[in-house]
Amino acid sequence: MNELPILFDFKQAVPGRGFLAGVHLPGAALVREEHGKQWATGIHPMGVSAYGDSLRHAIAELKMAIGLALEDIAHEADDFASFEAEVQSLYEQQSVTLRGRFAEARMRVRTGQVDNEEDMRVEENPVFKARVIALNEGDSEPVVTDTEILKVG
Repeated sequence: MNELPILFDFKQAVPGRGFLAGVHLPGAALVREEHGKQWATGIHPMGVSAYGDSLRHAIAELKMAIGLALEDIAHEADDFASFEAEVQSLYEQQSVTLRGRFAEARMRVRTGQVDNEEDMRVEENPVFKARVIALNEGDSEPVVTDTEILKVG
């Protein structure tokens, strides 16, 4: 299976019951072509998948799915502290199998076995740490704007 390890940034403001949170998740996904579509499987956060007509479309759909999952968590959370704890818990979930596949795909990119057709920057040592902050009305935290940043793992 030829999978491409992709790193991306997810940044979004998430409204909850009585709070507004800024969420920044450095993301990781494995992307593969299957049946003419690009399928993205989330590594960080895990448990979210999406597909699209292109790699960028699949990652955009994955980010949308992450945003919907965060909105569901915010809707269920009693307050900011419980929202933050749930987001951290979701983000820290691990799959040994998926992490192994991600590491293998990173090695194939480093050794030139996989084409970097999108000419994305290769990130050597990505740091995965979720950031969730409480936002107040009028805050202009940069964490609330999402930009398209794609890198090869």
